[in-house]
Amino acid sequence: VWTLSDGAPTTDSEQNRCALDGSMILLPDGTLYQMMHYGIGQCLLFSIAADDPSAAPIPQGTVVTETAPSKFDVRYDPVSASYYALCNRTSVDDSAVYTVLSLFVSKDALHWSVAADVLNAGALPASDVGFRSVSFVINDNDILFLSCTAYGNAISCKDANYITFHKIENFREIE
Repeated sequence: VWTLSDGAPTTDSEQNRCALDGSMILLPDGTLYQMMHYGIGQCLLFSIAADDPSAAPIPQGTVVTETAPSKFDVRYDPVSASYYALCNRTSVDDSAVYTVLSLFVSKDALHWSVAADVLNAGALPASDVGFRSVSFVINDNDILFLSCTAYGNAISCKDANYITFHKIENFREIE
């Protein structure tokens, strides 16, 4: 059964930005949050009433990250008691924002650091390459993930012409 909640304030007309492309985060205590990009390097954090899915999300604050404004995935790892996220990383060159995919780590889902760049298009033209809309699972000591990948004959870096599978072995040792 699908339920639509009331909306939350997610736009800032003065700075021409809005919250989009986020991820649900389930804390070990069962608390549910939605983290959504809000411009480059910022995310909005909303608490979600798991027992009342029609209730409006409640703004909890801003999380500063090095993530670019693209869809990302967050998972909690009980072995390391850490959160991991796969997302595009901000760069000096805004045109290359989708060419680097990084693994981020956090102990509290509020303070994030880059553990490693896991995909990097390098010197390829930023307009032709992109790694986006990643989804992953933790499988024992590895992270398995899918990426909507634009490469070669893609119309643009945002129009994936491949779904690529990747494996990050022994991801906990990267920290």
